[in-house]
Amino acid sequence: MSLEYMVKNKVDKIIINEGNKRKLVTLKGLIFGREETFHEINEGGTWKKEEIYNLISKYHFLFFTSSNLLIDAKDFIKSEKAKEIEVGEVMNVEPIISPPEESVYNVLQKMRERDEEYAIIVCNSLPCGILDLFGVGKAILEGRLKESVMNFAEKDFFKVTPESSLETARKLMISSSQFFLPVVDFRTLLGSVSWKEVFDNLNKEAYVS
Repeated sequence: MSLEYMVKNKVDKIIINEGNKRKLVTLKGLIFGREETFHEINEGGTWKKEEIYNLISKYHFLFFTSSNLLIDAKDFIKSEKAKEIEVGEVMNVEPIISPPEESVYNVLQKMRERDEEYAIIVCNSLPCGILDLFGVGKAILEGRLKESVMNFAEKDFFKVTPESSLETARKLMISSSQFFLPVVDFRTLLGSVSWKEVFDNLNKEAYVS
């Protein structure tokens, strides 16, 4: 599976067959230069949501062999509500940030070092773009890693405040397919909230019997 295919089709993970063996290919793995592993599930019985949650927490990627379905935390949070808490209680106060003139190459190094999928571009103290792995992948494919991050950043994105509910943040992520939101007030960037914080703070009481 090529980087070009994944970037062009907005695919961040896929299972491929190599002979008699299945292999997980992720956009993150291709860009960061590492292999990802997954856990196979034979759907012989009934799986509770709590069990699936625990397996994703442990293995990150689950592949259901009968239905040929690959899921991760981003997929799981699409159907599960977040706790009734505010974004400010769980937000990341130290996201990767970059000035607009920074090169994609330099920001990619920070993303790789911190194992992060996103960086926030800041103009005049407020977010003006988000560089994700699809943007990085496009820069790699076009041989333009030395260019400004703004050339490959997503400029149309939602923002939340610390007072926003985490459930509101989850819904915005799902509706936009952007699993990373800057957290702001009217003057400055305060942090970020991503699928990680949502997944770690799902309202599990709603589906645990």
